Amino acid sequence: MSLLRGVSAVAFACAIFSAPTFAAIPAQERQVLLDLYTSTNGAGWTDHTGWNGNAGTECGWFGVTCGIPDHVTAIDLPANHLVGTLPAINALSELVQVDVAGNTLSGTLPSLSGLSSLQIVYFHNNQFTGSIPSLAGLSSLRTFYVVSNQLTGTIPSLSGLTSLDVVSFANNGLSGPLPDLTGLTTLRDIDFTNNQLTGPIPPLSSLTNLTGFEASSNPLGGSIPPLPSSMVTFLVGGSNLSGELPDLSNLHSLLYLWVSQNQLTGSVPDLSNTALVSLEIDHNQFSGVLPNPPASLTAQSAIICPNNNLEPVDNAAWDVATGETPWWMSCDRFFANGFE
Repeated sequence: MSLLRGVSAVAFACAIFSAPTFAAIPAQERQVLLDLYTSTNGAGWTDHTGWNGNAGTECGWFGVTCGIPDHVTAIDLPANHLVGTLPAINALSELVQVDVAGNTLSGTLPSLSGLSSLQIVYFHNNQFTGSIPSLAGLSSLRTFYVVSNQLTGTIPSLSGLTSLDVVSFANNGLSGPLPDLTGLTTLRDIDFTNNQLTGPIPPLSSLTNLTGFEASSNPLGGSIPPLPSSMVTFLVGGSNLSGELPDLSNLHSLLYLWVSQNQLTGSVPDLSNTALVSLEIDHNQFSGVLPNPPASLTAQSAIICPNNNLEPVDNAAWDVATGETPWWMSCDRFFANGFE
């Protein structure tokens, strides 16, 4: 009998030491999690393991990460069948990442005020409405995605967000001007595609790490500013831009240049120093002769330039090493051999 008691005591002790233990997070942070579960139909989530458990278990709930000291630092619930609205999350004072992309969330985006540790925000591919909340004071913010929602209003100021890396506002109903990007020297990619944004493109040349700028399908105006030498992708088709293309001779990494369906004039600048594999300049008012192609041209390249005032020339300079013209090379009367 004493032997059995001894075995039971050992088993009990092992159970204690092998069970996961969590310190309690602050009560206000627990309440945010409970509110999130309730307001987004947590019972219907694809995975809601652990949720609504006893106090002290929150750091083991599916999609919840805690840091040290014991605060919620991440909520990761992408494509988890969240339906409803997001509650206030400001009480998560140490939050670093929130990812609720690919759900069926609606209503307005929550305020992010005071979340000075926040680095990554994924709100994309939902049904959010209303305006984007202020981003002021989010000095740690690196990634901000609100793509493919139903957001309206203007884009908030990005001033002072000196850690920004990748930002996308694409596929919404946003209006007003593009934000000032001055001082955002860490910014690599920003996407404004398919909104109702107006006004000029802000200065870009000082953004020495910028590789991607996308603002197609907006009623923008003004001219295209000088581009930083780091640029890889520049897409501004379907806008209302005018003037001439800037000098491209120092853009050695430029792969994609799409400026179709604008009101651009003048000659097409030298392309020979770029790495272009896709050039779309159709439906503008370019004149003169298309310059010699870059060495990067291959049979898989896309060259689209009809509906301009370009002079007909022989296409020999655009033939690739294999003797083929690029796979989509349409320039109206551009070629002497009648290639249309």
